[in-house]
Amino acid sequence: MKTFTKKIMVSIIAVAFAFIALGTSTFAWFAMNTQVKATGMEIGAKSNNTYLLIGDTYGADDAATIAAIKAADENTKVTYTLTAAQSTVLPSKPLEASEIGANSEDATKPADGKLFASGTPVTSYATAAAPANWYTAANNNPSESTDSVKEQHLLAANDATGDLAVYAFSNYVIKKTVYLTLATGANPANNLTVTGKIALKAGQDTTRTDISGVKVLVVTDDDNMVTLDASNEINNNAQNLHGTVNTDLTDSTLVKVDIYVYYDGSEAAVKTNNAAILAAATIELAFGVTVKE
Repeated sequence: MKTFTKKIMVSIIAVAFAFIALGTSTFAWFAMNTQVKATGMEIGAKSNNTYLLIGDTYGADDAATIAAIKAADENTKVTYTLTAAQSTVLPSKPLEASEIGANSEDATKPADGKLFASGTPVTSYATAAAPANWYTAANNNPSESTDSVKEQHLLAANDATGDLAVYAFSNYVIKKTVYLTLATGANPANNLTVTGKIALKAGQDTTRTDISGVKVLVVTDDDNMVTLDASNEINNNAQNLHGTVNTDLTDSTLVKVDIYVYYDGSEAAVKTNNAAILAAATIELAFGVTVKE
């Protein structure tokens, strides 16, 4: 009987530790780290196929944009070089359906484990574009990553306590838009994919800078979306951007792609309130399609 009781106690303790570990994974919001060397982030978006063209400037309409892309000297790649200030954003995260619960009484201590009583999850091109569908948080003690989160905060309103930066979407998310079309005379194509590579820029200290919290949300205007991070799986595999609608690309059609770069505060590795990690990263996105037979 004593042996059985001991086993039960060990199991209970193990479960308790599991819950503690699970909880602390969300406690890293705004924990202090000032050791990151900030220089400036680079974002590149290119085509894996010579007939898939890319541009980042929208003209008077789709037809004008397509013509401008085809006329460009370099129409298979666009590059953004951001200053350290431009690439320094506060931790944030797009709202997920699992984080919304009708029984939540308080965003900081929800009755059902959800973060918000109401909200619109980011599941489409339009919902991703609405700042109100993104959120951030504050730690009780910014110098301790294991302290509990003080509050969850949708970006739709300013924080009355002054603990968070005055709301502006660009304070939390770097957004870029690119446009895809096919070269004149190219056969129609589909099966749009994106391969992401997120890495430290040359000269950064790998022992001080963890970029596992750096993420990129890629959303097409026909509501296909994927989130990329620095894991090897993402770096080595093309991700599906044709799950909702398998858009047929032609030399006279345009696909709009929004790119959101953010620093995911819910990741345990996020331990900075000066948000310089993004400035230490380089991001490369490679789009590809399959020619239709």
